Amino acid sequence: MLITNLFNKIIPNVLVRRYAKIDRKTIVEIHRGVRGAKANRQKYFEWVDRSNPKIQHNDHLLYVPSSGYEVYHHGEHIRSQFPGFNMEEWIGVDQNPDMKVHIEICCGFGHWLAAQCMQDQNKNSIYIGVEKWHKRAVHSLTRLLSKQETMHCKMISCEALFLLKNVLTNCLVDNFYINFPEPWSKISRRMINKEFLEQIALKIKKNGLLYITSDSEEYSNYCKSLLTCMPEWENDLQDQPDGRVLNQLEGCVQTNAGFEGAMRASGCDIYYLRYKRK
Repeated sequence: MLITNLFNKIIPNVLVRRYAKIDRKTIVEIHRGVRGAKANRQKYFEWVDRSNPKIQHNDHLLYVPSSGYEVYHHGEHIRSQFPGFNMEEWIGVDQNPDMKVHIEICCGFGHWLAAQCMQDQNKNSIYIGVEKWHKRAVHSLTRLLSKQETMHCKMISCEALFLLKNVLTNCLVDNFYINFPEPWSKISRRMINKEFLEQIALKIKKNGLLYITSDSEEYSNYCKSLLTCMPEWENDLQDQPDGRVLNQLEGCVQTNAGFEGAMRASGCDIYYLRYKRK
């Protein structure tokens, strides 16, 4: 009871600093995510032994230990396993070279990923969510596998930069999506930086697209300034110099769930960036 009260009071109050227009109840519901389907989560993911610093996977979930503690103490052991792991085989690209690979980084509870999968029923497309927090990854994949329309998806439980630098192969991904990254006021804490974008440029195919969606104009301008200075990228929204689209951007599904739904319900502007790999 005490822990529940702390969650209900402290966590929402912290988040309200960013989402001042959203009521506390909505924020709590967003961060609780999928609370049910415990039996399904155990069925799909009870095989993951998080005390063992090794890569573990089945058909739908890839677990890569990548927390600060694990990398500090077992980094070399973890990295030594990558040559023996075939990412193309796990995704299915080796059997279908025409497959389009779409990756959402920091997918949270999978609201956007589920909506995008349901919209795109192309059998040659696969959607992969990347989430650092293992419980969120489990929640997200449980949501996705509960619907037949979203079976063409996989989940990777791993820290994003670690995944880009050590796991993904070059020129593998067709499109990257980053939805509502945390707009930390301290720039050093932000996920998107020059090193991060350089790694994305290595992993994405030529003419591949990088989508960044944010509710913060300052953060959107920050990302745009980084991408503008990098020769690998070109702005694919030349007709929208400020990068802002209030309704919907082609290629990105609109959802009324999760953070995006809360932002739209509160009347916040949504800022889109779309850059093409040269």
